[in-house]
Amino acid sequence: VTLQKLRDEGPAAFALDPSLAPDDAALSDPAAAQAAKASGGAKFAAKDFAGAEACFTSALGWDPLEPVLWSNRSACRAAQHLYGDALVDADACCELKPGWSRAHGRRATALFGVGDYEAAEAAAVKGLECEADNKALAELLETCRKETREPLAVQKQMATMRAQQRSQAQMSNLLKGLGGGSGGPQVFNMQNFDFSGGGGNLFGGNKPKMSEEQMRSLARAMASGGPTPATTPPAAKPPSVPPSTADKKATRPAAQPLGDGGESDGEDDEGGIVADE
Repeated sequence: VTLQKLRDEGPAAFALDPSLAPDDAALSDPAAAQAAKASGGAKFAAKDFAGAEACFTSALGWDPLEPVLWSNRSACRAAQHLYGDALVDADACCELKPGWSRAHGRRATALFGVGDYEAAEAAAVKGLECEADNKALAELLETCRKETREPLAVQKQMATMRAQQRSQAQMSNLLKGLGGGSGGPQVFNMQNFDFSGGGGNLFGGNKPKMSEEQMRSLARAMASGGPTPATTPPAAKPPSVPPSTADKKATRPAAQPLGDGGESDGEDDEGGIVADE
């Protein structure tokens, strides 16, 4: 793990002399990496994405030349919305195996997450050049093109609002945890808080979370300098009524699953990333 952490820090922290032995190929022990890889797959299946990431980091310490490990760690990081780190891993995967469609799918997912929709579209196209009948990549490409059809100013607004929604969701989950859970002491009453970003108080004035289409209308208005459209319904829903599925999640690209091959294992509720074999 320590060796992989040094690799992850890269040239920003120190300079490596490639002429010195041993190099990564000499240090690799693929058999030793298998246990950590298997643990990572199990943790990913249990949606312990941080734990899975740690396992794949350990596996990479043993076998840094295996593109599947970079791909799997990229998926773990994307599942945690750590899209910048996911992109670093996807780039490494593409460098090791440039003809692998999944590597480019990982890269497209990470680029979409950081808000670079045009680069994400190009990565998806590259992946389809490697595997033309890959359904997940085709869906990912259409998701990217829904953004790139918009003017660049709208794309930037959408990226900003998606990032804000992710931050607000993380804060909401934190406050729910501080609420004590079922039967515990209620430090916070979550009905009193809003995470939509509007209004004048700390949490925005008790407005419901915007849907994807509401965000898009707002982004277009903000980019054009026109009047801001209404983004809230006339009356708030009672606390006992759960939000609709459309309001729970913003659009996310359908990433490809973990694994060694190009097969698609389906899609789960974490944006299409599923467990490894």
